[in-house]
Amino acid sequence: PSLVQSKEESETEDDDPKDTEETSSVLIAALQSFSQALMNADKEKEIVAELDAFLRPTEDGKGSLISRISTLDAQMTAARNRILRINE
Repeated sequence: PSLVQSKEESETEDDDPKDTEETSSVLIAALQSFSQALMNADKEKEIVAELDAFLRPTEDGKGSLISRISTLDAQMTAARNRILRINE
């Protein structure tokens, strides 16, 4: 089974406050960077580009947060299956 929840699962289960806090801290950091970019005209383009790269997946999907989470999920599932086979 996948460790990443589907949209339906995430809508029906209660959100863990710890997960919400972690997500909030990432979003707050992104918003602070965006705010800093708006206040600092010299670095505006650089910070906005970094924010865009962080929030938006690339065309090939590499480097996106969703892509990295999916890759980690697949690796953890494979490792779990190996451990279960060893213990049989």
